[in-house]
Amino acid sequence: MRPAPRYFAVDDGHFTFEDDEAALVGVLTRGAATVEAVTVGRVAVDGLDAPERVVELVRRLPGAGPDILLTDGVALGGFNILDLAHLHEATGMPVVAVTRRRPDRARMESAIRERLSEPEVRLGRLPKREATEVEVVGKRLYVHVEGTRDDLGTIQALLGPAMGEGGIPEPLRLAHLVATAVTRGVSGTKA
Repeated sequence: MRPAPRYFAVDDGHFTFEDDEAALVGVLTRGAATVEAVTVGRVAVDGLDAPERVVELVRRLPGAGPDILLTDGVALGGFNILDLAHLHEATGMPVVAVTRRRPDRARMESAIRERLSEPEVRLGRLPKREATEVEVVGKRLYVHVEGTRDDLGTIQALLGPAMGEGGIPEPLRLAHLVATAVTRGVSGTKA
């Protein structure tokens, strides 16, 4: 029997746009729920350091590295855009950015152009293609994939072993819970 894949899921904690930084949490699991490690860092709110901060979390992991990197969307700490191609190159892992709702790229691009410094750098980090809609174990998700094929069968095979009872992959739900606890002192059951 083949061992379950090891997922490293990253999410940010609660923040306001007046904050300079947000908590950044990575949770390493085997399959959907066996937690093997947790790493904690910081990421600039609306900054440009998200890709480097995620790579730092990955490099701090003990033992063998994960098989798949999961992120909660394509940005952390507001509009601190993750460059999925850079993350794949720097870690050697397939990267899957997951959301429950279809991302509104036009709205995101407009907000970046109107509100933020260095809009062309940020826009250049956005995935070139629209998110792929996929159903995994009865749950509808929208994903951007880098470092492996992005056909439905491949995405379902990557994410299927990570799905728990929630509407998102369990490692991402766990990362969200830990990030919320780090910033608010407690986390609830809804991620």
